[in-house]
Amino acid sequence: MRIRVTLAAAAVLAAATTAAVVVAEPGTASAAEPLARTVWLCKPGLTDNLCGQALDGTQDKAPHYPNGRAVNLDASTMSADDEPVGVEPFAPGGPKPVDCFYVYPTVDALPNPLVQTGNIPPERREEGTAVTLAQVARFTHHCRVFAPSYRQIPLAGLLGGVTGPDRERAALDVRTAFEDYWAHDNIDPATGERRGVVLLGHSQGTFVLTDLIKAKFDGPTPERDRLISAYLLGGSVQVPVSAGDQDNPGASFRTLRPCASTTERGCLVGYSAFAVEPGQSPGAMFAGNLAPGVKSLCVNPAALLAGAPTDATTPIDPYLPTRTLLKGNPFAHAGPLSLILTGVPVPNLTTGFAHYPGDGRGGCRFTGDEAANRSWMQVDASPKVAPPRSGATSFGLHVGDYNLLAGDLDRLLGAQVAAWRG
Repeated sequence: MRIRVTLAAAAVLAAATTAAVVVAEPGTASAAEPLARTVWLCKPGLTDNLCGQALDGTQDKAPHYPNGRAVNLDASTMSADDEPVGVEPFAPGGPKPVDCFYVYPTVDALPNPLVQTGNIPPERREEGTAVTLAQVARFTHHCRVFAPSYRQIPLAGLLGGVTGPDRERAALDVRTAFEDYWAHDNIDPATGERRGVVLLGHSQGTFVLTDLIKAKFDGPTPERDRLISAYLLGGSVQVPVSAGDQDNPGASFRTLRPCASTTERGCLVGYSAFAVEPGQSPGAMFAGNLAPGVKSLCVNPAALLAGAPTDATTPIDPYLPTRTLLKGNPFAHAGPLSLILTGVPVPNLTTGFAHYPGDGRGGCRFTGDEAANRSWMQVDASPKVAPPRSGATSFGLHVGDYNLLAGDLDRLLGAQVAAWRG
């Protein structure tokens, strides 16, 4: 399988990222109207929970789309010749001790005026479901997954220009959903105590989660006390270049720092993946610094697991979504995500994922200085996993940020949950 990205897809994703960077700051007066109710794609105990989890986090039904079509989370182990040589059954496990709150990336192609004004709740759409299943459904064997639907900035809106209310709606919906979760679901049904929570986002999801973290977690708050970690991929999160520069005003957060070990609490994991040629650097969109003295967040999850420096180069463990998972067909290979994944072939397998063990290496890279720099996750893999010359585009391997290191992220999450439990 080869991942190829067309110029059309590049333009769409580039515009999506550029516009999403300007999500409103916490405390900004909002003209957006709160939704009448939170709409959940995934919420344990929900009658139609698309992630299939019961209230305690056990799997009581198959993950599925809003129309009821079930999918499996098993993975085919792929050979060097790109052929399946075995199946890895997904084991959902028993009750989950912690929660994951996930915000998906930009997947809405066109605006829907009926849900962009007023407080009409958005529908649970297949696009949001597909990317949620692809990026975080396999994390359900570690945590209860909560994933709200939100009135995100659509691709067409990003290309045509973003207004203040457009930005505020997305941030408001996610903040309201988290407050709903915190008030009604973070209390453990068995112990009556607050549960630990992992925040997960990608692209536009990372931008709106950054807004939420500033408002709820960046300081001595009750929410911060329960924060296990935050996975903020593909979102230009800014951290100090120097570890001693803790008060740099250009940093995204005042008190949260990159994870330095698997046992550290309340820390950040994140990166933007590229496959640039030796001696080159990626574009500024995801990898560039936005102010002097800061850089784009890059933490290699595989390095943390190995006890190596976070910028060490290590083997990576890709799990790529298949045509089965994405409801693809010969005319729309990635189903509801076919526009987003234009030019990206998807394996045609009966399992939900294709696992490419040992195919590739990754490591954080930094070029430049405190005034102007690039910081990114360099991925060197076969064309089955990472397309050559991805550094020629501004967004690199953006659409694969989660899945290129999915096995590593999964094991890191497991290690952090185990450390949280003590």
